[in-house]
Amino acid sequence: MHTKDVGNISEAKLISRFLELRYTVAVVFGDNARYDLIIDKAGILNKIQCKTGRIKGDNIVFNTASVSPFTNQSNYYYGEIDFFAVYCPDNDKCYMMRPSVVAKSKGRISLSNSGGKLTINANHCEI
Repeated sequence: MHTKDVGNISEAKLISRFLELRYTVAVVFGDNARYDLIIDKAGILNKIQCKTGRIKGDNIVFNTASVSPFTNQSNYYYGEIDFFAVYCPDNDKCYMMRPSVVAKSKGRISLSNSGGKLTINANHCEI
């Protein structure tokens, strides 16, 4: 599957989850903005960058930078978004975290197996 298709599926899953949680969701038109969605709950607006995560060991990992096709330079999202929203197709779950709690190149959602149930640490929340 093409990477754009994977990203589109993740974005659709995240939009669906936000709508289930009664957020108003605005989709950004085009590919030039640094965020994919704006979510609104009780008049509070947040800029969301959607990502696809994959389970690797006890973690879900995802990219926290975009790469310019013209310069091959990494562009980080710090100061330009309020949250990363991550859809993980491996477990069909959605997560949110602030950019300040993830590394500059790879984000990691730590999973631990407690009694057969996966839980996440306090820096991330499942949505």
